[in-house]
Amino acid sequence: MPSVDLSRGKGVPARLAKEGLSFIPAVHPKLGQCRENFKGVTRQFGDIEFFGAIDDLWVDMFGVHYVVDYKATSKADEVSLDADWQISYKRQVEFYQWLLRGNDLQVSDQAWFVYTNGIKDDSPSNDVLRFKTKLLSYDGNGSWIEPTLKSLIGCLNSDTPPHSSDNCAYCQFISKRDSTKGSITLTPKPTKVDHRIPKAAANNALPIHNDFWFFNIKIPLTVPVIVPSSGQFCQMRVIG
Repeated sequence: MPSVDLSRGKGVPARLAKEGLSFIPAVHPKLGQCRENFKGVTRQFGDIEFFGAIDDLWVDMFGVHYVVDYKATSKADEVSLDADWQISYKRQVEFYQWLLRGNDLQVSDQAWFVYTNGIKDDSPSNDVLRFKTKLLSYDGNGSWIEPTLKSLIGCLNSDTPPHSSDNCAYCQFISKRDSTKGSITLTPKPTKVDHRIPKAAANNALPIHNDFWFFNIKIPLTVPVIVPSSGQFCQMRVIG
């Protein structure tokens, strides 16, 4: 919503006022970095630095901040957050809330999705695609985050890879390709991966993405890394 950036730090944008909301687009010296991919908001947990790039941040009259995420689609039905696969959207904003709280910001459990839907109809387009935008609120619960991060770090420190899981799409894909009817053969034998990679090497790392574009792990090309198969991945950088 262009009007949001034009109103940043100045007042309630007209679109939010129309929805009966009194949020102001937040002003913060690091907001630009927080919104930049592969930089974003950072937070240390154990000896790992985690990060995520937010879309926007609103603030109310009491100084409480609200994570805002922008989504776009084009379908006949009204947009919502009710589909099972949209748990990834919810985990995304919960993780952002956790990151921001680690940077001394007062953050509400309530997050907002600005969800735009491309209108499909028979009217002439004249090279213009029309959208209908809906604002959806979601009350996050980040209780899963730190236990998941502990599990992830434990996996990175382990001498052996995790067992395959029936709930992991990657494991099932490999199983279907394997001629031994479901088992996953690892050759050569897995070796211990030391996650304390020098910063110089980490700076030349290659981003590897899973099914959810907003999650990535930065690792050097020469280092094999095995990640847990819980499906609850998070963004991380390995630091020395």
